[in-house]
Amino acid sequence: MRLLIQRVLEGSVSVGDQLVSQIGPGLVVLLGVHEKDDDKIAKKLAHKLPKLRLWEKDGKAWNGSVQDLDYELLIVSQFTLYAVTKGNKPDFHLSKRAEEARILYEFFVEEVKKAYKPEKVKMGAFQQLMRVNIVNNGPVTIELDELPGEKPEKQEKQEKQVKIQQEVQK
Repeated sequence: MRLLIQRVLEGSVSVGDQLVSQIGPGLVVLLGVHEKDDDKIAKKLAHKLPKLRLWEKDGKAWNGSVQDLDYELLIVSQFTLYAVTKGNKPDFHLSKRAEEARILYEFFVEEVKKAYKPEKVKMGAFQQLMRVNIVNNGPVTIELDELPGEKPEKQEKQEKQVKIQQEVQK
């Protein structure tokens, strides 16, 4: 599962001329569902999301979360996050099929609601051509990427760096 998280002053989703959802300060999350994703991964990331410390709080940078600051979340499905380019044409074979992805997307949103406040969690329009408006705050953009049974390469590198730093400090 891949989450592209953007700290925003406001965000909204429309389909045609119809407003679907909107939020004030908080996070707009573009959510890609990988063909191997499952409920366990979705639940883990859903419970982590409201706790990510992406704002200043108590005079300290990166100390406040959506949960701490009573902000909102707008979660938008985006299968194109798993695009693989072959030449000039993107291929989306790593994305979960639409109906299975819809089930996992809706499960993810429900888990975020359980982890936070249901009234503060909004959705995009699954499998629709959406207009997503985002007013970035920073900008701050964070990517969370996790697959069942695998550690992302970035995470492995970070863990190695932390171990090296700990060894040097001894």
